[in-house]
Amino acid sequence: MGKSGNPAKRAQQETESDAPVYEPGETADEYGTEDFDAFWSSRTRRVRKTRVMGQDVILPPALPLRFEMEARRVERSKSDEDVRRLVGILFGEDALDGWIERGMDSEQFAVLLAWGPRKIAGHDITLAEVADMLERAQTEDPQ
Repeated sequence: MGKSGNPAKRAQQETESDAPVYEPGETADEYGTEDFDAFWSSRTRRVRKTRVMGQDVILPPALPLRFEMEARRVERSKSDEDVRRLVGILFGEDALDGWIERGMDSEQFAVLLAWGPRKIAGHDITLAEVADMLERAQTEDPQ
């Protein structure tokens, strides 16, 4: 079969001819079609646990795309609802209310919000390192 004059069809033909051939396995069927869901469910992803204001919190194994999209959307927002939504994605829907009830202060909240996404994204960073980083940023740029 010759190459098509249609660019879209030609690209499809080239893709099909260059497509890797997979042996049937856990993430591919007998036709070599890979299963995205099976692939990710077969991967070991480390869940992290932290204690916040006396309660254990399970962090997601990876930074949720939903969090990244929402964070970009509300980057300069100071809306309580936007903050509540972002906290809920990472730490659970009722987390913020529980922290408020237990007396979390604004410095603690800032450290947790700066630490959580970094830790979930796989950075090897401690709460103390984040607190120091925020203190330095505050002294360099006092508002």
